[in-house]
This record gives sequence, structure tokens and C-alpha cells, in this order.
Amino acid sequence: MCLRDCPPGFYEDFSKCSPCSESCLECNGPDDVDCKVCHDSLVLHNGQCLDACPDGTYYEKASKSCKDCPENCKTCSSWGCTSCKEGMKKTWLSSCVTTKECTASEYKDEKTQDCKPYHMKCFHCSGPDEDECLSCPNNSLLLNTTCVEKCPDGYYSDTENQHCSPCHNSCETCEGKHSTQCQSCHPGWFRLENKCMLQCEEG
Repeated sequence: MCLRDCPPGFYEDFSKCSPCSESCLECNGPDDVDCKVCHDSLVLHNGQCLDACPDGTYYEKASKSCKDCPENCKTCSSWGCTSCKEGMKKTWLSSCVTTKECTASEYKDEKTQDCKPYHMKCFHCSGPDEDECLSCPNNSLLLNTTCVEKCPDGYYSDTENQHCSPCHNSCETCEGKHSTQCQSCHPGWFRLENKCMLQCEEG
């Protein structure tokens, strides 16, 4: 039977019509990557008929095919980027721009992805305030998340780790973490050498 054009599901193979791959509705060759038009439940991407558009592409209704996202998008729609590649941030115009690496004296604001300076009392920090320090300059010590010049009562200067560490709970002030390193005791406690006790030992 002679035809002017091959019917759907076939392509012109020299002087005869040969069948397309089962995934194609129309094609220009026999393989899965030779599709031109897909069945209704599938989408066209680079000659293949897929269940859904892969990451880095979006579905364009007019062509019924997957189109590449702009270069810096991880996922996108026809309007622009919906998420960005690592190291990028999304602008209010739905494009993705590079975020610079923060310097040693800056931290990254998670909301804006901008680099902002540490508080002047901190050496490293997790935020802009003086109670968000992670480490301190050489002339101060870290007390929880604040840098102080001198540890308060109940703490001693751990110079090796450059922070204030808690005394043993029997000491009011101390020079180390052990119960034998008390410098003074809580009211009502008795001190024997460098130990604090609730009552004196016999003898």
C-alpha cells in the first residue's frame, strides 16, 4: 500500500514506514531517543518520552515538552527559578545569583544568605549579637555564648580551650573542675584545704 505520509507511530525509513518505539506517538527513528511527540501521559525531553520533566527543566504546555531552566536554577517553572543550585540564592525576581563565601570575620545570615560582620566582642559567631559568640579573641574567654574578660563565681578559666568552665558543685569559686580545687565555699559549707564539705571531718 502506498502512502504520502507515514501514519502516527511510524516514521519514514527510506521508501517504507517503520514503527516508532512504543514510548513515542510520533518519531523520526526507531529508538527511545527519537521521539517527536509523546502519548498524553508522558512529556518530551531531548527526544525521550518521560513520566515527568527531570531536575533542571520545566514543562512547557505550548510545546508539550521539557525546557531547560536558566543556568543557575536547580528547579524552575515558566516564570523563573523555584530553587537554586548550591552556593546560589534566589532573588525577588525569581533568578539565582552567586553568594560569596564569608570571610573569617563574618557569618552567613540564613534568611538573606548575605555575609554580615561578627559582633566586635566575638572572634567567631552564629549571629549579630554579643550573646551569639562561638569563640572569643585572645584577651577574653567564652562563657556559654558570650565573651567575658573574667569568669564569674562558679566558673574557672580554662585557658587551654579559652572558655569558662563550671566549678564542681561543692565549690563557690575554684581553680579547676575537681572537688579538690575549691578556692571558696558556698555559705554554710566548711573548707578543708581545697575541699568544701557540709560538715567538718572528725579530727
